[in-house]
Amino acid sequence: MSIGEKATKVGVQPVRVRRDADVAPAECATTADWFPATTRGQLIAVVVLCSLFLLGTLFPLGHTDLWGHLAYGRLIAESGSLPTDDPFGVTESIYRPLVDLWWLSQVAGYAWYEVCGLEGLSFMHGLLLVALGAGVMCAVRRRGVPLGAAAAAAAATVLIALPALGTLRPQLLAAAMFPWVLVGADLVRRRRHPLVWLPVLFAVWANLHGSFPLGVVVLAVMAADAAIEGWRMTQNVTLVLNDRTVRRLTLLCALSVGATLLNPFGWKLAVAAVEFSRNPVLADISEWQPLRAASLGGLALAVSLAVAAVALTLDWRRLRIRDVALLAMTAAATIASQRMLVWWAVLWAWVTIPHLAHVVAARRKPNNRYDQRDRLQATQRRTALAIVVVLMTLIWSPPTYSLLSGTSRGLGRIASPQTPVHLAVALNELQIAGPMFTPMDWGDFLVWESDARVRPLVYSHVHLLSPQVWSDYLDIAAARPDWLARVDHYGLNYLAVRRNAQFELYVAAVHEPRCQIVYQDQDCVLFEVLPPTADSQYLSTLLRGTSRKRVFTFHNADAAVADSLAKHVCGADTTRPEKSGGVKCIRGNKCGPAPARDIAVVTGLVRNLL
Repeated sequence: MSIGEKATKVGVQPVRVRRDADVAPAECATTADWFPATTRGQLIAVVVLCSLFLLGTLFPLGHTDLWGHLAYGRLIAESGSLPTDDPFGVTESIYRPLVDLWWLSQVAGYAWYEVCGLEGLSFMHGLLLVALGAGVMCAVRRRGVPLGAAAAAAAATVLIALPALGTLRPQLLAAAMFPWVLVGADLVRRRRHPLVWLPVLFAVWANLHGSFPLGVVVLAVMAADAAIEGWRMTQNVTLVLNDRTVRRLTLLCALSVGATLLNPFGWKLAVAAVEFSRNPVLADISEWQPLRAASLGGLALAVSLAVAAVALTLDWRRLRIRDVALLAMTAAATIASQRMLVWWAVLWAWVTIPHLAHVVAARRKPNNRYDQRDRLQATQRRTALAIVVVLMTLIWSPPTYSLLSGTSRGLGRIASPQTPVHLAVALNELQIAGPMFTPMDWGDFLVWESDARVRPLVYSHVHLLSPQVWSDYLDIAAARPDWLARVDHYGLNYLAVRRNAQFELYVAAVHEPRCQIVYQDQDCVLFEVLPPTADSQYLSTLLRGTSRKRVFTFHNADAAVADSLAKHVCGADTTRPEKSGGVKCIRGNKCGPAPARDIAVVTGLVRNLL
């Protein structure tokens, strides 16, 4: 029998020995008082934000519209004014005067580049993903979701919108601001300060990117939802109109609309933002086309829709009209255009995660066997772990590592592999300038690297083009009949042809006497288009007169002249000498001597080629 049992038997209460395990946490702290404690949710948030930053810095700089926006920013900064027409294209813009929807983000991006360089652009990509994740985390947290679940919502948002977040562009700035519209709409029910800072946010948003009408629509939906809920509860119009939430949300929406007018274009900015997507040219651009079910974005939308349906069904008692309206609106817009995937991801997290967290919490069994001392030690270990995660992120991130080591990776490693870096170097070395044909996604980078000396027929700002110009660009790219006439129509002096993707144009240019190769690498061939002459036009018509291969044969001609003619002009594989002088043209099964004029023209052009 133990001492305690004996004492209890005789009616004496045993003396309880005080042990460290029974001491209050504040009395047995194992670390200094200044060492912070970190909860599990805070650690998850740190890990998620660091992962988003690392992901953003690992993305290569895109070869498309990033460089065009930087070129616009450079132009605005150097000239001190906004362009009134397309400053880089060959043709005039269909919008007169030009309404630049991204002017502030272009100027800010160029200023950032001037200070931080190429590595700074990669660093900015990571910061914008962190800002987006932090905004989603705060918006979801405001709806009563634990911090760990809110961090998971931020990660899910970026994962769903990943196909649209891989390119650094002004849309990322707008996406980082969008969650704060949801935060302000939630806070304005109990606080007045969103009436001040949210209109300021809309004023900045309107000058950064043309997606600001979406934020206004979200506020309008929330105001309508508050009015409908008030009507359902009171059945009294007067009480609904006097409701504080309805009045504040309505006022907030009106102030935000008024704030968007604070821009250099006034009300025309909103009109241009709405008309932007109506240009029929955008129908041929992949990111503005309907979302394909077999794509990564289509899979992300399908999975997120299924999760939302399950969460809203299981938690239908807490379902609001605004939840269904916002999800339905953005889902339909995303299916119609995959560029809307970012906005769907943010609203999906804000609507779905609170319902999903409530369902999980209702089905979780409580666990009371949790020692206070172990929890204290765990939070301190989590603090140390969070510090390690931050430090490792800074070391693994390419731009921060370059900053710490003092060495830059260079444009070739920072930019995407599709960037025409070598072509841009060749254009600068050859001092080539003026109108030229380039693939659409190459035009922006060539404008940026040539300091706007090169003027492409088409670059990523295709919304500025008329349908006729876009159709002519497609005809040239596919080497359709009269493609050279279209080249002459726009005064294009050079053709930058992607060897594999535009093989038809490459073959047509090689067989065209007026096109001479001035540069080539494994991806690109640069042709100079010679001015048209009577003889060259006659020979071009002769060579394009039939779809069958023509074989020119020579007799008593220089072998080098014959081989060059066969290879560069008529596309023949071999040459065959004849006893009589002249040129023999073979078309299918018909064979006959070529006219004397053809002989003179062909021979003269071949000698010029040599």
